[in-house]
Amino acid sequence: MRLLLAISLRRLLAQPLRTSLVAAGIALGVAILCSFNLLRSEIDESFRKGIDAIAGKADLEISAGPTGVAEEALERVRRAPGVAHATPVLDTVANLVGGPAGDSVRVVGIDLLGDDYFFGDLLGDRSHDEAPVEDPLAFLNSTESVLVAEAFARKRGLGVGASFQVATPAGVRPLRVRGLLPMEGVADAYGGDVAVMDLYAMQIAFGREGRFDRVQVALEGEGASVDLRAAALRRALGGDLRVERPASRGERVARMLLGFRTALSFASGLALIVAMFLVYNAVSIAVAERRGEIGLLRALGGTLAQVRRLFVAEAALLGAVGGAAGAGLGVLLARLLAGNVGESVSSLYVRVQVGTIEARPGVLASSAAFGVVSSALAAILPARAAARVAPAEAVRRSPPRPETVRDGRLAVAGGCAFAASAALAPLPMVRDVPVGGLLSSLVLVLGFSLCAPIVLRLSAPALARVAERIAGLPGRLAAQNLARLPGRTAVTVSALGVAAALVISVGSFVVSIKTAVHQWIENSVRADLIVTASSPWLGTTNTPIPSAIADDVRRMPGVAAVDPLRSLHADVSGQRAVLFAHDVVTYERYGDPVYTAGDAETVVRELPRGAIAVSSNLAARRKLGVGDTLTLDTPAGARDFRIVAIFVDYTSDAGMVRFDIGVYRQVFGDSLIDAVDVYLVPGLPAGKVRALRDQILRRHPGHDLRVYTNRDLREISFGIVDQTFRVLGSLQLVALIVAILGVLNTLVAAVIDRTREIGMLRAVGATRRQVRVAVITEATLIGIGSSLIGVPAGLILHFIFTRYVNYQTSGFMFPYTIAWPAIAQATIGVGVVAALAGIYPARRAARLQPTAALRAE
Repeated sequence: MRLLLAISLRRLLAQPLRTSLVAAGIALGVAILCSFNLLRSEIDESFRKGIDAIAGKADLEISAGPTGVAEEALERVRRAPGVAHATPVLDTVANLVGGPAGDSVRVVGIDLLGDDYFFGDLLGDRSHDEAPVEDPLAFLNSTESVLVAEAFARKRGLGVGASFQVATPAGVRPLRVRGLLPMEGVADAYGGDVAVMDLYAMQIAFGREGRFDRVQVALEGEGASVDLRAAALRRALGGDLRVERPASRGERVARMLLGFRTALSFASGLALIVAMFLVYNAVSIAVAERRGEIGLLRALGGTLAQVRRLFVAEAALLGAVGGAAGAGLGVLLARLLAGNVGESVSSLYVRVQVGTIEARPGVLASSAAFGVVSSALAAILPARAAARVAPAEAVRRSPPRPETVRDGRLAVAGGCAFAASAALAPLPMVRDVPVGGLLSSLVLVLGFSLCAPIVLRLSAPALARVAERIAGLPGRLAAQNLARLPGRTAVTVSALGVAAALVISVGSFVVSIKTAVHQWIENSVRADLIVTASSPWLGTTNTPIPSAIADDVRRMPGVAAVDPLRSLHADVSGQRAVLFAHDVVTYERYGDPVYTAGDAETVVRELPRGAIAVSSNLAARRKLGVGDTLTLDTPAGARDFRIVAIFVDYTSDAGMVRFDIGVYRQVFGDSLIDAVDVYLVPGLPAGKVRALRDQILRRHPGHDLRVYTNRDLREISFGIVDQTFRVLGSLQLVALIVAILGVLNTLVAAVIDRTREIGMLRAVGATRRQVRVAVITEATLIGIGSSLIGVPAGLILHFIFTRYVNYQTSGFMFPYTIAWPAIAQATIGVGVVAALAGIYPARRAARLQPTAALRAE
């Protein structure tokens, strides 16, 4: 500690620019990690808080498949042994009509006159005639009355007596605010966007007569464990009802987000590695510059361990400063990304309200600590090099010997890293985490970093010829400087190369997804028009509509056929998946879906008889094949369905189960639909198509209908892909900025190292312009060298993520597509940003006075 305060701290303060560059790089790396952890915590907390708030005191929940629990089952639950309290609940997300896209409210239906054990008395203490509504009886007798959370009312400027409209399966309904709920309990769920209705009024308003979403149960006594009593309750209720803890719903949703989380972790991890390269390079430069100081310490009795610890502690100090700043910056970054992340999760997985990102002390502390630890780890090797400096050699005033890089050893080490990466990639997931693929990516980056000095040495002659042809003598000088210290320069090249690899891998992965989605839409989505309510994206953001709308559209002039679609999330073997029902015969007649097992003829013959088809990603994740059975919860209990085909589908990485809509209605008793695919008479004029769209909207004014063309759907699909990966784009940018800081640090150090050399050049006639050109050319060559590392690394990272990481988390096998624009962007981009990063060091070098520079040593 004394050495740290007396030597290191003084050194760091004496070099404010370089200290700031390193701290800023660490801060940006930590900011990415912190922002991701904050976003993940906010989403998890939103689910957990919403589930806990609505579950309240419930020990268990009773459910019965995707269509809910029949009313007649309620008394059976209440009479079951061990049940102290049981109350039914309706819980749905309703789109607000007239607001921005995606604006919604969580509507919860509660039996307000029933057992108040779970929710208290939301209408007030009736025994003292105190109530938050003016007329409780009128409230209960109206299908429009709601209590809304104070936050929801404040956000939308609503007061008691005001009304707003929501889209429901029964049509657009006005809801009137009869009272405001304080922000506690149910009202505090889902960011406060909550409205409470009387259960039976909500059944009428939302077309859910005779069914509940679930029944909440409080158990008698506290003797046996909840799990044991749940097992006894399952036996008492029979196989048609599911009994589980409320938290199980949150766990299934968390598993749905696995692929999204993995992509963010992958990108943030690479960005943090770039920051570690920056620390490694900074400490290496410090060791080279302070050889005399190290020699004096050793000559005065300093031990090898003390020297090592000094440089590690110095890096940890930088990590602490950068980590603290990065934690604060991470909060701001998370708040900037919150809206985009929330929209992506809501579109692809499940509705989520990402509210104001709070600065969670635990997340901030762990992120800052990670900055300290990663900085200290990055300093270990340079610190060991410092300890190996011999005192007699170190105290000499002559400059250090040129670096000697053992190409053979580096090649062997790099080859071992590549072999380890190939061996790790196929390893199976551990606790739903693709550990093998992620470790493979990290080892691959290490392998390319080890090979960076070899790449620089081999490419130096060609780079020198190009540089001399373009920039003349300063260009040749720049190439010589680049090759003189390959070890130090290689770290900067590696950092910039990793940033380029991140751009290439993410860009290529997005292109692979778009290629697959485009081909899938071409084959499978052939409808000319798509009719939905509120949103085109089925299952998570749209509002179901009556099947009578499909029957009406079928009779309209110009319509050749319609295919009514039903899409909803359900629990399949303990995990979330999509149940999708449609008219199989119509779909196969007009579409051309791709089957990896089975065929269209089998599907048309067997699905109307009660069989199912499953998506290829669901089959891959559950290891299902043709002839296997899949057990699903239905209103009549668990039922086995035979799989007759496996098809390619990119609707959801949760997986999909396809039914014929007639079988679905018979099994689940659900006549609602989510959309109508409309196939038009061939050659219908554009004017007729527009008239048909207007007619559909005019004939059904009571529903929040939208009519999209096939082209609209494609643009929306690609828009969701772009939106989802926009977050990764921001991580790419931050990683690139960190790498630029590394280039700055390296070149500033190089200028300081070569002060006397620059003075000699100026003394023998070199102009300021030539000095500037030499330094900027050196920076550009660093950018070109990083492309030699970044392009192959990015392509292999893309392969690992596509073939292993993404496949293990989602089951999707996207085609391996190379994004040449991303490669061009990365190659040109790193060269340009490296050149820009060289401007300041170049100006600093050009300002050196020859006489002062010659006296530097």
